[in-house]
Amino acid sequence: MTSAPDPAPEQEQTRLPVVPLRDNVVFPHQLAPLAAGRPRSVAGLQAAVNADARVILAVQRDAEPDDVGFDDLHEIAVVATVGALRLIPGAGAHALVEGQQRVRLRSFDTDGEHWSAAYDLVEDIEVTGTEADALAGSVRQLYADYVTAGGQVSPEVAAAMARATEAARVADIASAAPDLTVVERVELLQALDVVERLRRLAPLLGRQVEVASMRTRIHEDVQRTINKSQREHILREQLRAVRKELAELDGEGDEGEDLVARIEALGMPADVKARALKEVSRLEQIPGASPEMGMVRTWVDWLLDLPWGERPVEHIDIERAAAILDEDHYGLAKVKDRILEWMAVRDRAQRRAAALAAAAEVDAPASVTNDAQRGSAEVPVEETAADPMVEATTRPRRVLQTPILCLVGPPGVGKTSLGRSIARAMGRRFVRLSLGGIRDEAEIR
Repeated sequence: MTSAPDPAPEQEQTRLPVVPLRDNVVFPHQLAPLAAGRPRSVAGLQAAVNADARVILAVQRDAEPDDVGFDDLHEIAVVATVGALRLIPGAGAHALVEGQQRVRLRSFDTDGEHWSAAYDLVEDIEVTGTEADALAGSVRQLYADYVTAGGQVSPEVAAAMARATEAARVADIASAAPDLTVVERVELLQALDVVERLRRLAPLLGRQVEVASMRTRIHEDVQRTINKSQREHILREQLRAVRKELAELDGEGDEGEDLVARIEALGMPADVKARALKEVSRLEQIPGASPEMGMVRTWVDWLLDLPWGERPVEHIDIERAAAILDEDHYGLAKVKDRILEWMAVRDRAQRRAAALAAAAEVDAPASVTNDAQRGSAEVPVEETAADPMVEATTRPRRVLQTPILCLVGPPGVGKTSLGRSIARAMGRRFVRLSLGGIRDEAEIR
């Protein structure tokens, strides 16, 4: 049995069962559920119910120990009444307790089936005056704001706070706010000065008002997003059903799915494909009578008509090209020479690109084999000196890009016919697009 110093002669001293609390704090005037798992705690609750229903609720300094002594408990505790007790076989007991008054532990008895302690009743140090009234009013308003912001407070507790007039009662009700940490609530329980309690509560409740408001906003945003997604899903399903009915009435299939299938099969670049699918999705949502419907549909059709992934094979023969140019046109020696130079550069660039591609395919397996043969004997990169000659011969070379051939001249000098001859010489299809009368490049775009 561990004892504290003897109480003063005038102080009342008595003994009650004790239930140590791990991560929970019960304040005076607070009605709270209590779960007890340790056999001694359950025995203490049973002893209280069998006597006058009073029990001491003392908070442990460290929540880990199962067996506690006087030094393991905070000095200020609360006497509570056990209103209901339910024993759960093999799982302890559940009780409903109501805090009554603060007490100071004088001694702690660890013998017997349950813990018990002697205690002294303590009175709050309450100061009346302008400061106490102002602090109590401020805490009461902050608590109301906390409840409005979404704090998890029962209507009965909120009503009790609204009716509270004593500063000590206001402080105790506010101290039991569920969002306060255990450490903060323990400090508030140990503080006997009511004004000091109210001073600590004001910033704590102000912070909880902000946290509760932010939590409510986040919950509303999430709920709004979920509702919007569900609404969009329902509307899209209804729209799909309506289109299916219309397609069955018209004897046609789903045009949007056909367009998507064509886009997927064309082999477009990723960015072009994403834009095309976006326009098809927008096309499905545009009303049929809207002028925008025709514009978007024309753009999609034009995009689908482009020869994506189809590259013609060129056969450049300089001698044959010179013969075709001479056959189709008389004179124009300088123009023909420039065209043949352009063809020669284009042919060389294509041959070089093909050679580099073939060399890359041959070198890749060889480099893998050499790396495997070296194994763990590979020399670290930082210990080898770079050979500029090796770098110059192994560096990837840029493939030449031939310029675009542009023929300039007044009408009738043979620009179109020269273009047709060039296409025939290269084995390419000739397409003529007349831009006569266009004076602004914006019209071409």
